[in-house]
Amino acid sequence: MIREEPGKVMPHQRHYQVGNVVRICKEPPKARSSGFLLGSLHVIKRPPEGCINSASAIWLQDKQRQLRSLQFMYWEWTGKVEKPIRTRTK
Repeated sequence: MIREEPGKVMPHQRHYQVGNVVRICKEPPKARSSGFLLGSLHVIKRPPEGCINSASAIWLQDKQRQLRSLQFMYWEWTGKVEKPIRTRTK
C-alpha cells in the first residue's frame, strides 16, 4: 500500500503535474482542428474547477486557447518541465 503525504508529489505522480511538457504520440480524434498533431509538444495546464489532472487524462490548451482533456493513450511525458514566466508587478 502506498501512503501519500499531503502536499507531497509521489514519484508515480510526477509525469502529469502542471507545467510538464508532453509529446503527442498518437493523434486523437479531430487532431487537426485542436492542434494535437503527431509529434507536437504541449504544456499541461491547470484543470478547470471540479476536474483534475491524473494518469488517465490531462488538460491541455488547443490552438484556440481552450482547455481540452486528453486521454493517456495519446500523449507521453518528455521529462521536461516548462519554467514559469516571471511577471513584474508595479
